[in-house]
Amino acid sequence: MFWNDLKSSSSNFNYLKIFDVSNVHGSESKLRFIAYIYEITPMIEVSNIKINWENIPFGKDEMGNILIELLSFKRASGAKVIIKKPFD
Repeated sequence: MFWNDLKSSSSNFNYLKIFDVSNVHGSESKLRFIAYIYEITPMIEVSNIKINWENIPFGKDEMGNILIELLSFKRASGAKVIIKKPFD
């Protein structure tokens, strides 16, 4: 599997300190990417996640569960996670 193969190789993300993600709307692929980055980057200090509240395919109520999932991802660092509202 693609994600497992990447975990075993050396990473160019080792020294990543700020991780910004925009247009998050709960897609499985984007959530898996965020979880992957969190797991392999020991130097992240801040992670900024901007939610796209206009394009949530399964409804805004379900987005609360996704936000909880985002905050519970295992992290290799003690990164501060900031979830931004639109227009922040």
